[in-house]
Amino acid sequence: MRFYKLLLGFFVCSIAFSCTDGAGKNGKALETQEGIAAAIDTVTIQQDFMRWWKYENEEINLSSNFIALDAKGGEIDQPAFFTILNSGEYIPLKVDHAQGRDTYRLLKLQPDADPEIGNQMTYIAFDHFEKYKKIGTEFPAFNFEDLEENFYSNETLKGKTIVLKTWFIGCRPCIEEFPQLNNLVEEFGGMDDIVFISLALDSKESLAKFLEKKPFNYKVIPDQSHFIQEVLKIDDYPTHMVIGPDGTYERIPDNLERLIAYLKK
Repeated sequence: MRFYKLLLGFFVCSIAFSCTDGAGKNGKALETQEGIAAAIDTVTIQQDFMRWWKYENEEINLSSNFIALDAKGGEIDQPAFFTILNSGEYIPLKVDHAQGRDTYRLLKLQPDADPEIGNQMTYIAFDHFEKYKKIGTEFPAFNFEDLEENFYSNETLKGKTIVLKTWFIGCRPCIEEFPQLNNLVEEFGGMDDIVFISLALDSKESLAKFLEKKPFNYKVIPDQSHFIQEVLKIDDYPTHMVIGPDGTYERIPDNLERLIAYLKK
C-alpha cells in the first residue's frame, strides 16, 4: 500500500486544523485565465504539511474530469499536468470556473516549503496518472464465482455498469464503508443495468464466517489476490472502480464519497 494512502487515514482522523477562510497576510487569491482561485493562504499551506494534506483531500479531486491549468493559467492536458505534479515541485490549487467544472492550477512550491509535501505529491500524481491512463481502456477478462455460487464474466455482464470494490477482512477502512455501501446497493437495487461486486483477498470460508457478523450487500468474490495484485495492479485498499456497459474503465474515484457522488450525478 503506498505511503500516502497510509497517511490519509491517520491525518483525516487526526487533523484538528482548518484551511484559512480567506487569503492570509502573506497569501492571495490567484487570478487565472479561467477565474479566481479559491481564497487560500498560498504561503502558509506550503509550510504546514498537515494543513496542505487537509486541503488536498478536501478540495482536490484528481480522479475527476478536471480542467488543468499550468502555473501561468494556460490550459494544458491532464497527462502534462500529472507529469509536472510528479516532479514534486508543484501542488494543485482549486480554481473557480464559469462552467462549474473542477479546475486546478499548478502552484510552484517555494524553497522553504515543507519537503514532505513535494514527496507526497509525487506519490499522489503517479497514482492518479496510472488510474487516468486506464480510463476508456478495456477491463481485463474475468470469470468470478461469488459466495453463493453465482458466476460472472465479461460476457454475462456485458451491457451492465459494474461497481467494483477491492478489500480484505483485516482492512479496517474497507469494513467501515460497509453501511454506506449497503445503502448504495439498496438505492440502486431496482435497476437491472448495474451490479455491485467486491473482490476480496480472503478465502471463502473466512469470508462466510466474517460476513455473518458484518453483512455486506455487494456480491463477494473470494480468493482474488492474484487478480487484484497481478492483473489489476492494485495495492491500495479499498479501491473503487466503475466499469461501463461497454466493458471499459469508466471511473476510478478517490474514495467512497466521490464514488457515491459519481453514481448519483
